[in-house]
Amino acid sequence: MAALHPAQVWSSDLARARHTADEVAKEAGLVPTYDERLREFHLGTYQGLTHAEIGARDPDALARFRRGDWDGVPGAETAHQVAERYAAALTDLVAVLAPGETAVAVSHGAATRTGLTRFLGWPPAVARDLRGLDNCGRALLEERSTGEWALAAYNL
Repeated sequence: MAALHPAQVWSSDLARARHTADEVAKEAGLVPTYDERLREFHLGTYQGLTHAEIGARDPDALARFRRGDWDGVPGAETAHQVAERYAAALTDLVAVLAPGETAVAVSHGAATRTGLTRFLGWPPAVARDLRGLDNCGRALLEERSTGEWALAAYNL
């Protein structure tokens, strides 16, 4: 990622993303910016539980979770909330870039899938057609001459 010569490295403030961002920033000679808006979904009462633990408590909830339907989890963020906060972070990130500059945003699979669809102006249902990014997977966005953004690659 550092070989892309990013001008900015932004990251979720959660530990795994921070670790990745720290390494990219170090190699690029930058100081990362940590932004809680790039966090993964907060899963309310299921936060911190393994899939097995969720399934033991509520098999139907685990089935919904695996489909990416987390809106019914007590205390959890909705997909709309995640999409809004994530897209706002990306909007702020690209606003600080000079023409032709590259940025790296380090985040989490499901939040990235959900937030990218909002940032790109796609219908929310499209997020269900994308799988969450794999660990260390990346999406590549390119700015069009119109100022709009396009998804050039996904889950590289």
